[in-house]
Amino acid sequence: MVDFSPSRLVQALPVNYFANMNQRVADYTERGIDIINLEKGSPDQPTPDHIVKALEKAARLPENHGYPPFGGKQSVREAIAAFYKREYQVDIDPETEVTMFCGAQIAIALCRKSF
Repeated sequence: MVDFSPSRLVQALPVNYFANMNQRVADYTERGIDIINLEKGSPDQPTPDHIVKALEKAARLPENHGYPPFGGKQSVREAIAAFYKREYQVDIDPETEVTMFCGAQIAIALCRKSF
Protein backbone atom coordinates (compact mmCIF):
# COMPACT_ATOMS: atom_id res chain seq x y z
CA MET A 1 0.00 0.00 0.00
CA VAL A 2 1.26 3.46 -0.94
CA ASP A 3 1.25 6.18 1.70
CA PHE A 4 -0.38 9.21 0.06
CA SER A 5 -0.57 12.70 1.50
CA PRO A 6 -2.28 15.45 -0.48
CA SER A 7 -0.17 18.49 -1.29
CA ARG A 8 -0.61 21.74 0.68
CA LEU A 9 -2.37 23.19 -2.37
CA VAL A 10 -4.90 20.35 -2.43
CA GLN A 11 -5.35 20.54 1.34
CA ALA A 12 -6.08 24.27 1.01
CA LEU A 13 -9.02 23.68 -1.36
CA PRO A 14 -12.43 24.38 0.18
CA VAL A 15 -14.54 21.45 1.30
CA ASN A 16 -17.09 20.29 -1.25
CA TYR A 17 -20.25 22.24 -0.50
CA PHE A 18 -22.56 19.25 -0.84
CA ALA A 19 -20.33 16.87 1.14
CA ASN A 20 -20.35 19.49 3.88
CA MET A 21 -24.16 19.74 3.75
CA ASN A 22 -24.47 15.93 3.91
CA GLN A 23 -22.27 15.93 7.02
CA ARG A 24 -24.35 18.67 8.62
CA VAL A 25 -27.56 16.73 7.94
CA ALA A 26 -26.00 13.58 9.42
CA ASP A 27 -24.91 15.54 12.51
CA TYR A 28 -28.44 16.87 13.07
CA THR A 29 -29.97 13.45 12.49
CA GLU A 30 -27.60 11.85 15.03
CA ARG A 31 -28.71 14.46 17.57
CA GLY A 32 -32.33 13.39 17.01
CA ILE A 33 -33.34 16.46 15.01
CA ASP A 34 -35.83 15.60 12.27
CA ILE A 35 -34.59 16.87 8.90
CA ILE A 36 -36.61 17.10 5.71
CA ASN A 37 -33.88 16.32 3.19
CA LEU A 38 -34.68 17.62 -0.28
CA GLU A 39 -31.22 16.83 -1.64
CA LYS A 40 -32.05 14.00 -3.97
CA GLY A 41 -34.88 14.84 -6.33
CA SER A 42 -35.33 11.48 -8.01
CA PRO A 43 -38.86 11.38 -9.38
CA ASP A 44 -41.10 8.60 -8.13
CA GLN A 45 -43.52 8.84 -11.05
CA PRO A 46 -42.98 8.18 -14.76
CA THR A 47 -42.46 11.16 -17.04
CA PRO A 48 -45.77 12.08 -18.74
CA ASP A 49 -46.01 10.73 -22.29
CA HIS A 50 -46.44 14.14 -23.95
CA ILE A 51 -43.12 15.25 -22.44
CA VAL A 52 -41.34 12.09 -23.64
CA LYS A 53 -42.74 12.61 -27.16
CA ALA A 54 -41.62 16.27 -27.21
CA LEU A 55 -38.15 15.21 -26.08
CA GLU A 56 -37.95 12.56 -28.80
CA LYS A 57 -38.93 15.14 -31.42
CA ALA A 58 -36.45 17.75 -30.15
CA ALA A 59 -33.60 15.22 -29.91
CA ARG A 60 -33.88 14.53 -33.65
CA LEU A 61 -33.42 18.19 -34.65
CA PRO A 62 -29.87 18.91 -35.92
CA GLU A 63 -29.77 22.28 -34.14
CA ASN A 64 -30.00 20.41 -30.83
CA HIS A 65 -26.91 18.28 -31.51
CA GLY A 66 -23.62 19.25 -29.89
CA TYR A 67 -22.96 21.37 -26.86
CA PRO A 68 -25.32 24.26 -26.13
CA PRO A 69 -23.94 27.78 -25.84
CA PHE A 70 -22.70 28.84 -22.41
CA GLY A 71 -25.65 30.29 -20.55
CA GLY A 72 -28.21 28.45 -22.69
CA LYS A 73 -29.89 28.92 -26.04
CA GLN A 74 -31.51 32.29 -26.68
CA SER A 75 -34.87 30.64 -27.42
CA VAL A 76 -34.84 28.84 -24.06
CA ARG A 77 -33.94 32.00 -22.13
CA GLU A 78 -36.75 33.85 -23.93
CA ALA A 79 -39.20 31.04 -23.14
CA ILE A 80 -38.27 31.21 -19.46
CA ALA A 81 -38.79 34.99 -19.42
CA ALA A 82 -42.17 34.54 -21.14
CA PHE A 83 -43.15 31.89 -18.57
CA TYR A 84 -42.38 34.26 -15.68
CA LYS A 85 -44.39 37.03 -17.35
CA ARG A 86 -47.36 34.74 -18.01
CA GLU A 87 -47.39 32.93 -14.66
CA TYR A 88 -46.15 35.59 -12.24
CA GLN A 89 -46.55 38.91 -14.12
CA VAL A 90 -42.81 39.48 -13.65
CA ASP A 91 -40.62 40.99 -16.36
CA ILE A 92 -37.27 39.21 -16.69
CA ASP A 93 -34.61 40.16 -19.21
CA PRO A 94 -33.51 36.93 -20.96
CA GLU A 95 -30.14 38.55 -21.78
CA THR A 96 -29.15 39.57 -18.26
CA GLU A 97 -31.41 37.70 -15.81
CA VAL A 98 -31.67 34.16 -17.22
CA THR A 99 -28.88 31.61 -17.58
CA MET A 100 -28.41 27.86 -17.74
CA PHE A 101 -26.20 25.56 -15.71
CA CYS A 102 -25.29 21.96 -16.40
CA GLY A 103 -26.67 20.86 -13.05
CA ALA A 104 -28.13 22.10 -9.79
CA GLN A 105 -24.96 21.48 -7.80
CA ILE A 106 -22.91 23.73 -10.05
CA ALA A 107 -25.61 26.41 -10.06
CA ILE A 108 -25.93 26.43 -6.28
CA ALA A 109 -22.17 26.47 -5.75
CA LEU A 110 -21.63 29.28 -8.28
CA CYS A 111 -24.56 31.38 -7.07
CA ARG A 112 -23.47 30.86 -3.47
CA LYS A 113 -20.13 32.51 -4.26
CA SER A 114 -21.80 35.61 -5.67
CA PHE A 115 -23.58 36.56 -2.43
